[in-house]
Amino acid sequence: MTVLIGAAADNAGSALLSGELANVGGCLGVADTVVVWPHGTKVASLNPLTLEIPGKGTVTLGDDVDMGGGVALDQYPVTQNVGDFDVAGVTVPARCTGHNVWVGG
Repeated sequence: MTVLIGAAADNAGSALLSGELANVGGCLGVADTVVVWPHGTKVASLNPLTLEIPGKGTVTLGDDVDMGGGVALDQYPVTQNVGDFDVAGVTVPARCTGHNVWVGG
């Protein structure tokens, strides 16, 4: 599973994403949305997969998460084939872009 961590940024969206930390098409996300995690996020453990998120603490695969930010790629109501998608200083691989992509902040 790929964990996408964004570049440092001065601004972030103010919307809220809530749900379970999950594998979303091969990328780590929340519910059915791929997440580009905020700059400074670290993988704390691989088994079980656990992240340290700045200002949030640690979360483990299957935990409920609330995260500020905003949608960078909206795949609803119709999924578009966009291939690799560049956002927040990272490339979201094509295998993950069939889902919404959220940039956490």
